[in-house]
Amino acid sequence: MQKLAVPAEPAELPAMTSRNPLPSNQKTLPSDKGKWLMPFIEQIPDTLLDEPLEYMFADHFRQRVVLTMLQHFAEDASASRADADSIATFLTNDLVLHHADEEEELFPFVRLRALPEDELGTLLTHLGEDHNRSKAMVENITSALMQHPAEKTVHLSTSICSLIRAYVVSENQHLTVENGVLLAIARIRLTPKDRKTISQGMKIRRGVIH
Repeated sequence: MQKLAVPAEPAELPAMTSRNPLPSNQKTLPSDKGKWLMPFIEQIPDTLLDEPLEYMFADHFRQRVVLTMLQHFAEDASASRADADSIATFLTNDLVLHHADEEEELFPFVRLRALPEDELGTLLTHLGEDHNRSKAMVENITSALMQHPAEKTVHLSTSICSLIRAYVVSENQHLTVENGVLLAIARIRLTPKDRKTISQGMKIRRGVIH
């Protein structure tokens, strides 16, 4: 089998594909009033669940979009109610599903199929720890975004803005590792049967029946 070298510091590795998700420094277009326009968070077609690794990659792109919007929220110390609701919904629903896809489907299969020279044991442990750390951050961020639901503008405290910035940095690094290392190795190591089993788990999680 082909040997894959995992870099000592994978967090700095650029995504190993031309379909690299939205860069963390990409700006959205300003409106006539100088406000940032909310980018569209596309829904992923259910048909892509038949290709689970590509579905996860597409989900990473969506997360990059969300991180970009969160960065704007922190810069402005505020968000419109519609934008805040959209991001909070993503963090409490879509992101939870994605983490379950990885923790319950992808990580176990990659751990099973990886070769010793892939040196993925420590990396997978770190990725799982990242998920655990992010959960508390996401809970605080979504709580702040959902405050005062009747108001048109959500005002964010200095401490929440600092938390958002830290979360954005951490998650962008996390996604770089998953795209550039984990998914790259998974595409080589996982068997067609593995992928089908992962696909079935993801479909069940979403209530998709084919």
